[in-house]
Amino acid sequence: MGQHRLPISGHHHISRRRGTPDSSGSENDGHVMRRTAYRVAFVTSVALFSLIVADSVEASPAPRSTTSAGALISAKNSRGPKVAIRGTNPVFVPTLVTGKSVSSSQCSARDYSFAVFNRTKVTQQLELSKSQGGGDFGDPIPPSDGLAICQSKRGYYRHPILLVNDPTAKLAVKIT
Repeated sequence: MGQHRLPISGHHHISRRRGTPDSSGSENDGHVMRRTAYRVAFVTSVALFSLIVADSVEASPAPRSTTSAGALISAKNSRGPKVAIRGTNPVFVPTLVTGKSVSSSQCSARDYSFAVFNRTKVTQQLELSKSQGGGDFGDPIPPSDGLAICQSKRGYYRHPILLVNDPTAKLAVKIT
């Protein structure tokens, strides 16, 4: 008996003998069922893998905020790196601060990564950049006071902290 090929999805073909029935009882039914089962298993595993990869990529974006605000502090109680907010059009001075890694559970007025002091005449509010989650950050800082800030994840953060009064004022942070 001659053979002919039946297309099964794309360019894959299954050989069948002419004259064999497509219903149960055919010796080729086992072969067709196995191929179909393999295809279903392959497609399912690819889909599952795609979901896992997509979920892990979505769950771990570029460094998200592990930044926390501690207590308001005075300049005389500060011991770590300092940044000042200065001017009538407020800016950070300096624009880059280097501090040590301190977890949010240990963040206090005595143990922090760096402090931001308000040297203007009006209360200032810090804001996290959108890459860090956005929104107001910490308590408003009254004139002459500072805010202890802790960052637990080491690395360089390009402008994670802004000022609500002037979003062009940006502070870069390096945590060692």
